[in-house]
Amino acid sequence: MMKNNPKKVSLTDHMNNWLNDYLSNVRNFSSKTVSCYFNALCLFLDFLEEEHKIPVKKIDIKCLSRTYLEEWLKWLQEKRGNSKLTRDHRLAVIMSFLSYLQSRDSKYKLTYIEASGIKGISHGRGKIVEPLTKKGLKVFFECIDCSTKVGRRDFIMFTIMYDIGCRVGELLDIKLRDLFLDTDAPHVRIRGKGDKSRTMAFSDTTVLLIRRYIKATFGICPSPDAFLFHSSHNGIYRRMSTDAVNARLDKISSKAHAICPDVPLHMHSHQLRHSSATHWLLDNVNPAIISSALGHSSLSTTVRYLGISSEELRTALQKRACPVSPEEDSFTKVEGGLRSLIKVKK
Repeated sequence: MMKNNPKKVSLTDHMNNWLNDYLSNVRNFSSKTVSCYFNALCLFLDFLEEEHKIPVKKIDIKCLSRTYLEEWLKWLQEKRGNSKLTRDHRLAVIMSFLSYLQSRDSKYKLTYIEASGIKGISHGRGKIVEPLTKKGLKVFFECIDCSTKVGRRDFIMFTIMYDIGCRVGELLDIKLRDLFLDTDAPHVRIRGKGDKSRTMAFSDTTVLLIRRYIKATFGICPSPDAFLFHSSHNGIYRRMSTDAVNARLDKISSKAHAICPDVPLHMHSHQLRHSSATHWLLDNVNPAIISSALGHSSLSTTVRYLGISSEELRTALQKRACPVSPEEDSFTKVEGGLRSLIKVKK
């Protein structure tokens, strides 16, 4: 009698099962979190392909060795410009995958044990985020060179971030179909942490800038599925990366800092969001509205976020409303090379 040999599960099969089944159905992670895990795994595959010329058919257990992982962490900091905190977050993603892997196949157990010896270097959540003063913010925008295509993109990109107080990931996930500019109250539909959707109204100035940007960038018949902000590599248009946004912020803020010390020398994306929330509070916007606009789960989170007392928050007066949006899902899709081995289901 012939025995049925169990089907051999490849490493890439494990990757896709982990991304598309385990994280969402067993761990109950949101699509946003799964997307972040997917992006971290893609960066590891990019490293293997770029630095070690490992082709698709050669991906195996050796690629997950501690030696490769430590080289990857160095690559993230030196070539990708990742902070210590970001580097540690991405290491945690790979360790999560290795933990899953060794629980599914004992041959990966030693690999997991060896990799577990890699220690994080960020030591906590990092420095407290300081908002920009209104004077510093004005100088920051004045230092963006709007005579260039990249400069015009940067100006509208950072204007939106400040205008609606969104996270950088939420900004980069915006597609043209998420924009509603022809209504009585122009707004954008965005998805935040935990797959929570919300809408944010634009100021009249921001609406005008977005219209000009779309016409200049996409023409008169743009695809509704196009990302509002994208990058191009070998003729392929992709969602712009957070690293690219922070690199632009760093360059502009360094220039602005020389003019106004209120602008941090090395600015990062979350400071625009924090500045937006702080300036809303200074303008007496109702704290409950601020909390809703930021996508916080509770008012107490906003209190801690702004670093002020509950009594101070409750003295603010209501000035704006934030409607609720329907839910919709979106993911980053990447094709080609080792990245083509894994994908996140819609």
